Amino acid sequence: MAKEKKKQLMGESSMTHREITELKGFERVINSAEEASQLARLTMDNVVDAVYWMDSKAQIVDVNETACDMLGYTREELLNFTVFDIDPDFTMDKWLSTWEKLKGQVKLTIETKHQRKDGRIIPVEIMANYLSFGGRELDCAFARDISERKRQEQALVESEANYRNLFDSSTDGIFILDLDGNFIDANKTAYERLGYTREEFLSLNIRKLDHPSFIPLVPERLKQIREQGVAVFESGHLRKDGSIMPVEVNSRLLEYKEKLVYFSVIRDITDRKRTEEALQASEERFRGLVESTSDWVWEVDQKGVFTYVSPQIRNLLGYAPEELIGKTPFDLMPNEVAQRIAEIFKSSAANKTSIRNLENFNRHKDGRLVVLETSGVPFYDSNGDFGGYRGIDRDITERKLVEERLEASLREKETLLRELYHRTKNNMQVISNLIDLQALDVKDEKTVKLFKETQNRIKTMALVHEKLYQSKDLSNLNLKDYIGDLANALLGSYQLSGDRITLKLDVEPISVSIDTATPCGLIINELMSNSLKHAFPGNRQGEVSLVLHQSEKGEIDMRFSDNGVGLPKGFDFKNTKSLGLTLVRNLSVKQLEGTVEVVAGQPTEFHIKFREPLYKQRV
Repeated sequence: MAKEKKKQLMGESSMTHREITELKGFERVINSAEEASQLARLTMDNVVDAVYWMDSKAQIVDVNETACDMLGYTREELLNFTVFDIDPDFTMDKWLSTWEKLKGQVKLTIETKHQRKDGRIIPVEIMANYLSFGGRELDCAFARDISERKRQEQALVESEANYRNLFDSSTDGIFILDLDGNFIDANKTAYERLGYTREEFLSLNIRKLDHPSFIPLVPERLKQIREQGVAVFESGHLRKDGSIMPVEVNSRLLEYKEKLVYFSVIRDITDRKRTEEALQASEERFRGLVESTSDWVWEVDQKGVFTYVSPQIRNLLGYAPEELIGKTPFDLMPNEVAQRIAEIFKSSAANKTSIRNLENFNRHKDGRLVVLETSGVPFYDSNGDFGGYRGIDRDITERKLVEERLEASLREKETLLRELYHRTKNNMQVISNLIDLQALDVKDEKTVKLFKETQNRIKTMALVHEKLYQSKDLSNLNLKDYIGDLANALLGSYQLSGDRITLKLDVEPISVSIDTATPCGLIINELMSNSLKHAFPGNRQGEVSLVLHQSEKGEIDMRFSDNGVGLPKGFDFKNTKSLGLTLVRNLSVKQLEGTVEVVAGQPTEFHIKFREPLYKQRV
C-alpha cells in the first residue's frame, strides 16, 4: 500500500523540501494517522538532500537515509545526537539565536559544516523550515553537501586572481568598455601610462581619451567591431597632461560577465612612429639625392629585370622610367656588349659579389651610343634571401673621348721621346767614334788612356738612353738590366777575360729615373774602371763585386769592392786628385744627395747610400 502511494504521489523522482513543509496539508487529506506517518517516511527517504527533524533544544528527532549516508552514521546513532554533535561550529548560543530567527522568518538558509563519523568535515547548505503541529515546534532542515560547489568557487577565485595578475602585468594596456564606450575595467598599464589613477580612469568615456582628430572615426570603428567582431587600427590617446600617445588598438566584441563588451588591447607605438618618421625622412632625403644626382640610380631583381629606375634616365638615355620597368639593362645594349655584360652579371649574381666600374655601351632612344660606367651591390630581403642589385650608372662618354685624345697625345709624345733617346744615344755614339778617330793620331800612351776613359763615360750615358729607348716605361730604368750590360761592356773595353777577372753582381731590379740612373751608371763606370786599371797589375787574377739593394724605406745601398792590391798607403778619398774618384764623390754627394764611405783593405770597398727622389723640380 505504501509503495503504491509512493508511486502515485512521487513517481520516479524525489520530492522537494517545499513539499515536505506542506506535510500538514497532506495530513488533512489522509484519513489514517498511520498512512500519514508512512507517507512522511517515504517522502523523507526519497529526497535527494539529507533531512533532519530537530526540536527547539537542538535534539535530532528524525533523519532520512540520505542524512545517514552523508555522515556515515546509522539512523539510531543520529537520533541520539544533537546539532552540536554533527556541526562543530554550532554552540548553544548560536543555536538559540538561529532558532529565534527561524521562528520569525519561518524559512532560513545558512552555510555551515558537518562532521562525518570518520572525522572528515564537509561544507553544507542548510535550508531550515519552522513547523508547528501536534503541539510541537520542529525544525525540518534540508542539508546539501556543497563540497563540489565550494571547490568550483575556490577555483573561480583562483582563476579570477590569475586573470587579474595577467591582466595587470600585461605590458600592453587593456580596456574593457560597454557598448556606449564607458569603461568597465582597465589594467594598470592602461591608466598609469596615461597618467590617471584607476578611479579617474574608470570614470571616463573612450571619447575623452581619443584625440579630436580621431573622434570622427570612432562610430565607424565601433560599427566594424559589431559587424565583423574585430578591428585593428591606429589612434592617438590623450594623456592627462594633454600630450598625445600614438597607439595601435586591437579591439573585439566579447561576452564579459554575461554582457557584451568591447575588449581592446592598446599598444604604445611611440617608438615605432619615431622609427617610421625617421625612415620616411630618410627615404625623402634619399629620393631627393637620387632625383638630383646626375647619375642614373636603378634596382634589378635576381634575373636582372628593372624594378626601379630613377628619373635621371631621361637625361642619360632619353627614356621615361616607366618605359624600362620590366626590361633588363641588356635590352639597351648592342648585341655583343649585351652578351658580355650579361655573362658578367650572371657570374656576379651567382657569387653575390659587387659590380665595380663596369664600362659598357648603351643605345640612346635616338639611336646614338652612350658609354656608361656601372657599379652595383647585391641586396637581400628581410629573410636574408638574395633580392637582386642596386646601383648607379654614370655617363662617361665625354670622359672616354677625353681619355682617347689624351692617349693619342701620350702615344705621340712617347714616340717623340723614344726618338729623342734614340738620337741622343746615336749622337753620343758619334762622339765616341770621333774620339776613336782622334786617338789614332795620338802617340802618347797617357793621352790615349784619357781618351779611352772619356769614351767609356760617354758610352755609360749613351747606354742609359739606349735602355730607356728600349723600355716600355720611358721615364724609368731597371738598374739590374742596365748595370749588367754596363759591367760586361767595361770588362770588354779593357779586354779582360772572365778567367782572369771574375765579375760578381747582386743587383735587385730597382726602377729609377734617368736623373738617378745616369749618375749611378757613371759612379759604377769610374769605380769599375779604376779597379780594372789598378787593382790587378800584370796577370793577377781577382774578383770584382757589385751589390745593390733597396731597403723597405726606399734607401738604395750600393757596395762596390775588389780583392786586388788595395789602395795606396796614405790614400785620402776626400782630397784625391784622381778625376774618376772625384767624380764618384761629387756624383754621390752632390747629385744623388747620398753618402759615400771607403774601406781600405782586403777587399777594398766603396759603400754608397742614396734615395730615389719622389719628385725633383727641373729648371
